[in-house]
Amino acid sequence: MVSISILATTLLIATIIDLRTWKIPNWLTLSAAIIGITHNGMMYGFDGLFTSLLGMVIGFAIFFCFYLMKAYGAGDVKLMAAIGAIMGVPFILYSSIMIVLIGGLVSIVVLIVRHRQHRRSGTEKKEVNTAFPFSLWITVGSVLTVWQMYP
Repeated sequence: MVSISILATTLLIATIIDLRTWKIPNWLTLSAAIIGITHNGMMYGFDGLFTSLLGMVIGFAIFFCFYLMKAYGAGDVKLMAAIGAIMGVPFILYSSIMIVLIGGLVSIVVLIVRHRQHRRSGTEKKEVNTAFPFSLWITVGSVLTVWQMYP
């Protein structure tokens, strides 16, 4: 399936760049969204175009709420919008659940580990850095969703 190839390429590039720079570039998310919308429109006509655009809006809206709470970065939000544009509504809904659950579990582990490291260092008054590149967990959740939806 071409959509899965587009998704895999986008996620691979986003994760590599995010792990190196802690940013997901706009050129990647915008081009992935355009490719996804174009592909779905050409392959499935108006229905594909509609599903792609709606998936993009839903992916953006769900993760924009988390962005407002400062849980995710803007690049993560735009990446989820691009995933919605590439894969459509059912995928973005299911993968969002997977990604939030996986990301939540990882965040708890990161918080515990970093808090313990911080306490051992004896610098109680400084804040603990709890940020980490989230695209890796978006990739894991998306791969698990592909595995579930396209056996």
